[in-house]
Amino acid sequence: MIRTVFAISILAAAIQLPDTALAGSILERAAGKWSGTGWARRDANAPRELVKCRLSAKFVKKQNRLSVSGKCTGGGRSVRLSGRFVDEGAGDFSGKWSTGSRLGADQMTGRQNGNKIRFNWQSRNQKTGKVTGYFTQWNVQKSKLSVATGLRDNSAPLMVEINFTR
Repeated sequence: MIRTVFAISILAAAIQLPDTALAGSILERAAGKWSGTGWARRDANAPRELVKCRLSAKFVKKQNRLSVSGKCTGGGRSVRLSGRFVDEGAGDFSGKWSTGSRLGADQMTGRQNGNKIRFNWQSRNQKTGKVTGYFTQWNVQKSKLSVATGLRDNSAPLMVEINFTR
């Protein structure tokens, strides 16, 4: 489950808006190489584990799509990430993401509000079958971006918090 939460948080972070004064769509401005540090929890009640991440994001203007790939390490593990995010217009976004350890891709829907985008998504626990709703919110100040992920119902502390720079 932590791989799922961790992976979606990192992919979502790659779409952060570097500066509201820049021209172009939020996805276009997110293109480039990013590195970050922060923490993640294996589950809502677990202790924080330090993580380091590197991401590469490429924008395809004709499709208004951002493709993201990267790798995060922490807690003795390494997670490969990949995803695609599309600006659907009027502040709405859709996306798919995956980790190297999972088959298929999970869906995300997002909404932009200024320098922030909040994605909602859900994940099924492979052992129990239980479906849990999560949110991932991004915020950017100039050339820095931050990401936070938690349970959609806010019933537990944040599960991921990572700060990135170009």
